Amino acid sequence: MYSTTSIQSAGADVTSKKRVGVIGSGNSAHALAAWLSSQGHQVSMYARDPGKLARIDSMGAITAQGKLEGTFPVNMVTGSAEKLCSEADVIFVATLATAYVDVARQLSPFITSDHCVVLFSGKLCGCLEMTNAFASFGKSVPVIETDSIFACRLQDDGSIWIRGHKQWTLYSGINRTMTAEYGPVLESFFPTLDPADNLIQRGLTDFGAFAHPVITLANMSKIDRGESFLFYYEGLSERTVGLLEAVEYEFRAVARAYGVELIPMKELLNRYYGCDTSSLLTAMTSVPNYRHSVAPQTLNHRYLNEDVQCTLIPLRELAKKAAVPTPTIDALIHFTSLITDASGADVTPRSLESLGWSSHNHEYITDKVMA
Repeated sequence: MYSTTSIQSAGADVTSKKRVGVIGSGNSAHALAAWLSSQGHQVSMYARDPGKLARIDSMGAITAQGKLEGTFPVNMVTGSAEKLCSEADVIFVATLATAYVDVARQLSPFITSDHCVVLFSGKLCGCLEMTNAFASFGKSVPVIETDSIFACRLQDDGSIWIRGHKQWTLYSGINRTMTAEYGPVLESFFPTLDPADNLIQRGLTDFGAFAHPVITLANMSKIDRGESFLFYYEGLSERTVGLLEAVEYEFRAVARAYGVELIPMKELLNRYYGCDTSSLLTAMTSVPNYRHSVAPQTLNHRYLNEDVQCTLIPLRELAKKAAVPTPTIDALIHFTSLITDASGADVTPRSLESLGWSSHNHEYITDKVMA
């Protein structure tokens, strides 16, 4: 019944089958569940509204196309956090990063320190925010984060189209000790990932958080009117790239202030998918799967709600601690606050308070992440 063809990945050793939970009901959760199942792992899926996974529940399987072809078994679909924790040893959280505190609240009565939680798109310091959230509910749970690895879209027939698969990115725990201890868990699923020098480097090695806000704001009238265009291929110009280069300069300055370096963003894209790196504009308009990346049709979208709230805002606060000016990022945050207020978005930004750093100085934070 279940088959796979054209799996383009180093893959996990299917002889070391694991019990895995996937939290979420969107594009990323579907792609992750299909990929993990294709590698031989026992996959259970959890959503607060399990009706969003009704097709998978009725089939007992998930269907994928594109970079992964086939239909793959799903052990269980549930709306019970207790059942998920009883059926999974490693739990991937593939929700929006703005939902992490709420996910910790849902899991905390049932999760234990024997579990390992993996954030599948942590944004900036997501694993620290979730670790602190678990602690506020009286639980000590290991949390590690990486970037979302799949470019994917749900199809009308309920299948997941995986049009791109990142060949490399970084992962991190809350500090280097945690990264070293739990990194092998993540590498057992995705062997091409590498450990970050600290979680700030990991959080800023994120092309989406770097590019999405600028391109969205540069095209906000088109998006607000619901016009269709290719987000990267048609949403860019040399002047837009000039804004992106200013953002990249500030990303790199803040990373350096916390003891790490970032690879150039055009090289990051090349490591993700392969592209022409002669310039940033050429890199962004030569990524093969970006030919299919259509712009959102609303400004109340994760490109602003998640990337600004969970990366740019905490980045600005970390920059202030280190006395690093970030005028371009400050402007992006300000413009986004005006637009998202108008669109009715209700998102709580990630703060230094939620990271446990509001009362600490730059040196303390640097020491903590490098420990």
